[in-house]
Amino acid sequence: MQLARCEYIERRENVIAIGNSGTGKTHIALGLGLAACQRGMSVGFTTAAALVHELMEARDDRRLLNLQRQLARLKLLIIDELGFVPLSTTGDGTALRGL
Repeated sequence: MQLARCEYIERRENVIAIGNSGTGKTHIALGLGLAACQRGMSVGFTTAAALVHELMEARDDRRLLNLQRQLARLKLLIIDELGFVPLSTTGDGTALRGL
């Protein structure tokens, strides 16, 4: 319930949910996103694999800086399925720097 107050967002803190598949991590993340939306905050939701793919495409299209700015404007960015899907070898995290 404490996280639902969204104070961690204003303090610019991260929340990391770790657990086995099927334990409700995505459900909790969506609930926190909904709580932030109800407080008028901008929220984004993506999977880790989709984010890396989008960053790589943006880099290839020379629009990476624009995408990074767009993501940085979000008050809350929920990245789901981190560690569940192997990332490509070119998605080594270099595009994530600066977020």
